[in-house]
Amino acid sequence: MHLMALCGLPLRPGPSRRVLIKTLLIMKFLAIFMLAVCMHVSATGYSQRISLTVKNASIEKVFREIRRQSGYNFVYTKQLLQDARKVNLHVENAPLEKALAECFRNQPFTYAILENTVILKPAVAAPPP
Repeated sequence: MHLMALCGLPLRPGPSRRVLIKTLLIMKFLAIFMLAVCMHVSATGYSQRISLTVKNASIEKVFREIRRQSGYNFVYTKQLLQDARKVNLHVENAPLEKALAECFRNQPFTYAILENTVILKPAVAAPPP
């Protein structure tokens, strides 16, 4: 009611009031629709896709290629990579997490992702039962 008084429109019901209500409903719908579209674009914009095929490659070479494709940096020590096994990897348009999971399978270390950085850490051995 206050909006109509501010707009200088008559307060009595009639065709002009229906037009105003219809316009406001359309504006609300468009605002919600635009918010949903922006949220969707934001969600898909951050997913990184990796395509990589290597055979018997060093883990450092795989890290360099993933960094080139995704922009993620890797933090590790040379001592940690001394026990690393060679990597056979084939991923096509896969999310970064899947590519990293394949890369770190059967390796003596694991990883954690913090913002745009992949941090390597030694794998924790399972305690004996």
